[in-house]
Amino acid sequence: MNGDSRAERLATLVAEEGLDQLLVGDLVHPSETERDAGANLRWLTGFTGSSGLAALSAEERLFFTDFRYVERAEREVAPEFERVKVERGLISDDQLKIAISVFRRSSWVMAAFGQGERFSARRQFLRAVAKLGLCHWHNSRAAEASGSTGSFSMIPKLQAEIFRLRDQIG
Repeated sequence: MNGDSRAERLATLVAEEGLDQLLVGDLVHPSETERDAGANLRWLTGFTGSSGLAALSAEERLFFTDFRYVERAEREVAPEFERVKVERGLISDDQLKIAISVFRRSSWVMAAFGQGERFSARRQFLRAVAKLGLCHWHNSRAAEASGSTGSFSMIPKLQAEIFRLRDQIG
C-alpha cells in the first residue's frame, strides 16, 4: 500500500468514478444521532465531534463545522483538509417569518409586483426555501426509517440558489 492518506485515496476514487464531489458526514440531526453515525467522518478526517461535514473532490479537501467545534477541528482534522466555519443564517429571521406565513409571503411578493427582476427573484427565493425545507424533512424521515432519499442531493443546490437570490430580493 502506498503512503497516500485516506483523503487522497478517496479523492482518487471520486475522480475515477467521474463524480464532482463526495460529501461525508451526518447532515440530518448531527447532535441527535447515534455515535456510529459519525464513523465515516471520523475515519476520513479524525474529527470526533458531533457536527461536521467533509467535501472531497480531485482538487479540494474541505471540512465544515460550526462555531462549537472550531478549536476541536483545528486539533483533530487531518492537515490536508481546509477548515471552514459554517455561519448560521442562510436566511434572516425576517425572511423565515415571511416564508412560513402565507399572508406575509403573499404581501411580500406582491410588494415587488411590477419590479420585474425583484418580483421574479422573490418568487424563486420562496420556492427554493420551501423546497429546501422539504428536502430536510425528507432526509429526517429517511434517517428515522434507516433509508435514504433523493432529496439529499438537492440540498447543496437549493442552498446555493437561496444564497444567490438573497441579494436580488431586496
